[in-house]
Amino acid sequence: MELKTNISSLLAPGDVGTIAKKLGLSTCAASAAIRRANPGHPAVREALKLAEASGALAAAQQLAKLNPVAQAA
Repeated sequence: MELKTNISSLLAPGDVGTIAKKLGLSTCAASAAIRRANPGHPAVREALKLAEASGALAAAQQLAKLNPVAQAA
């Protein structure tokens, strides 16, 4: 089973809309930018800030460390 490793999976429901409103973008534009994961885009940087503040980023990093162990079994 493969883990989802995209920024969108680290965000809570409604976070993309919140990011879009904060930056003055459409929800579709913010969502597309986050999906592409371009680190230079303000929506991506804001998404990472939200993921870090919620603890989702740290949890994903811990899970990524455990994943190779689970595949070895």
